[in-house]
Amino acid sequence: LSIMMYLLTNNTTNYILQIDLRVFIVLHIIYVILAIILIRYFRTRLLRHIMPKSADRNEQTKALNNELKPFGFSYNYNNDLFYSLMYCWQRKMGYCRFYDEAAATLSMIIDCEPIRFEYNGRKWLIEFWKGQYGMTTGAEIGVYNTVNSKKVFPNLFDDELYNSASDEERLAMSFSLKKDNKLLFKREGLHWWLTGFKLAEHTNPRSLTMEIRISFPKIDMRDAFVGGLFEAGYSYENVFIRHNTVYIMFDKPKTRQPYTRTKLFEKFIMGMNHFYCAFYKHITKDYNNTLDKLQYLKIYSPALYRRAISIGKPKDYYKDYEHIKSFVNRISTKDDN
Repeated sequence: LSIMMYLLTNNTTNYILQIDLRVFIVLHIIYVILAIILIRYFRTRLLRHIMPKSADRNEQTKALNNELKPFGFSYNYNNDLFYSLMYCWQRKMGYCRFYDEAAATLSMIIDCEPIRFEYNGRKWLIEFWKGQYGMTTGAEIGVYNTVNSKKVFPNLFDDELYNSASDEERLAMSFSLKKDNKLLFKREGLHWWLTGFKLAEHTNPRSLTMEIRISFPKIDMRDAFVGGLFEAGYSYENVFIRHNTVYIMFDKPKTRQPYTRTKLFEKFIMGMNHFYCAFYKHITKDYNNTLDKLQYLKIYSPALYRRAISIGKPKDYYKDYEHIKSFVNRISTKDDN
């Protein structure tokens, strides 16, 4: 009997201890969750007190542009738009097909439309881009040329390495970017790389349409470009010519898109981009303009702030340019000898 009582008591004690352990674990989990909620609550309230109640927009814009300059971009408060600088470091990087292939791996799901033609002893490339650039929806027009006929990775891309257009070769360009037929923004200027980016706007490239206008200095150059358009698959249904100016409707790309933009990878990257855009909007929901949102974000989440101001194509996009350029130059030197 005493043995049975001992066993019964021992089992009861073990059972009680197991219950106490479970309660202890549950209570601690609750304490941790409550602590996280309270820390976030008081941190948010503290950050709001740190934020200036009335800010000088000019000073805010100047401070933001100082941080954007190393990235090669600037911000315009009046139209709430980010854009590339005329004399940014990207101008030294030129262009080759490799860049478009690298885009998806760097969180950029974009439609690429390279238009190639020959004029005045040079091979020219005018390319259009539109789509999702990380946390921004944007579009670009780039102007490039080369006298080098050597191919970069001929078995893969069959394309030359181009230089960015010089000041004398810049073109008067403009474009309107529409999302589901609603205007997002317009850009216009004499440029070699005309761009525009809208922060925290998440868009599938298929929902975007670019209405493009490019004016050429000579009729011959205009005709050569139009020939390149037709060779790429365009027709008079989406091309209109008036004097030296060509108007193009860019919706669905006519040229082959990068190999790296597979359906599965695109879905994954677009999902990540959507998450960051939604997270940004949630965190900054108490502010109604980009300057205040970014100022608050910089304090609240420096990592997300760095991602937000990494506008357009990051330096990693161009990191192999010098190696490619050196490789092509070596081939050219050997062939000349």
